[in-house]
Amino acid sequence: MKHALFSLVHLIQQFYFDHKSLIFLIIIGLVAGLIAQMLLPGRGFGFIPTIIIGVAGAWLGNKYIQPHLTFIDHSFFRGMAAAIAGSMILILIINIARGGKDRDKTKYQHN
Repeated sequence: MKHALFSLVHLIQQFYFDHKSLIFLIIIGLVAGLIAQMLLPGRGFGFIPTIIIGVAGAWLGNKYIQPHLTFIDHSFFRGMAAAIAGSMILILIINIARGGKDRDKTKYQHN
């Protein structure tokens, strides 16, 4: 029993260390997507699309926006600001593509 528990703990640790960057990317994407949704008006997207928008925005921001953020000294905060800015750009594009209030599916709640 003790050996099986030790083996399970070792397996979990190995998974964490092998996929640490993936887990970190998902967490940063979620945080960036949530902050971008809070800053911009519009309808929400849900949990999984928020993570996807955050991860894609983090990639977009770190590739194109981060080199221009030279006024932020710490690399983590510079990357986080770039991720939020990239997520905000993606949310703006999605909200423009989705349309305005006339395409609102929750119109019955406003009566």
